[in-house]
Amino acid sequence: MPNQELFSHRVQEERTAADVAAYKTLTQEQLTRWELCRSTHRFMAYDLKEVVAYKLVNGEPEVLDVLTNAGVSVTRDGGLQSKWFNQACEIFNLDHKPQEVAPGCFMWHPKHNTLELVDWKGGKSLRFSTMWRTACNPARKIAGKVYLCEKHAFVRNF
Repeated sequence: MPNQELFSHRVQEERTAADVAAYKTLTQEQLTRWELCRSTHRFMAYDLKEVVAYKLVNGEPEVLDVLTNAGVSVTRDGGLQSKWFNQACEIFNLDHKPQEVAPGCFMWHPKHNTLELVDWKGGKSLRFSTMWRTACNPARKIAGKVYLCEKHAFVRNF
């Protein structure tokens, strides 16, 4: 079981790093919402990756925003940083500190990250790990809660 112990240790280390960063950078109001979050998801992002912020109204999704990746960089001092924009074309930079990207929804890059160079749409793309944290898992389908979902899964599910 050494692999399981390593996995459990790394998961705990990631949770601790995210919590420490959140308490250092989020406002008190944002921290209150952070503490109410119970669902965390790790996914691979890449250039033009889309994440949908939505809530359920009468069982139907109401899209609040669509976040799109516009590039990634890595530096020794700053670690992994990615640029994103929303539907209003507002740009924000994502790093290792959780940021609220929709009401009660936070995104950041994990401390331990994976970079993958992949063939994509006739060219090359760099994929990288990204995390989000929301109030609950979207599978619970609770009306009024704000969720994040990768666009391809959102289209498939709705």
